[in-house]
Amino acid sequence: MKRATFSSVSAALTVAGAAVLAGQVQAAETEIAITAVPATATRVVITPAVTPPRPAAGEASVRAPVLIAFEAGVYKCELGRSVNVSDITSDRGSVKLQWARKDYTMLAVSTRTGALRYEDSASGLVWIVIPAKAMLLDTSKGKQLANECRL
Repeated sequence: MKRATFSSVSAALTVAGAAVLAGQVQAAETEIAITAVPATATRVVITPAVTPPRPAAGEASVRAPVLIAFEAGVYKCELGRSVNVSDITSDRGSVKLQWARKDYTMLAVSTRTGALRYEDSASGLVWIVIPAKAMLLDTSKGKQLANECRL
């Protein structure tokens, strides 16, 4: 084996091993295939060793997301700050909140994490709700306005 190819294979194994240790890949359910391409490049392919079971007839193929409890009210935050959420639509598509004596209508934005995220594109404000807390961000200035907000 040429030295360049060996270095590429070694690097690929290091990256794959780091992914397994970082929890991104479950070692017991994954096999790693290393294919040498020209002497300077190596391709790492990570494929599941076990295929997940298919849903039975009548079952949903995607699990329903867990809804986060989110209610209207005055959210008390760190540093004596507060955010007043005055109205939440029934479908959680938008919320009305008051910050710094101004009212904002925030529209829901989908997330991959399951957090509730509402944005007002005109002002740059973003209201994020996770199970433990909520926070208000100003994306136009890159600042966190209120953190650790709770009812």
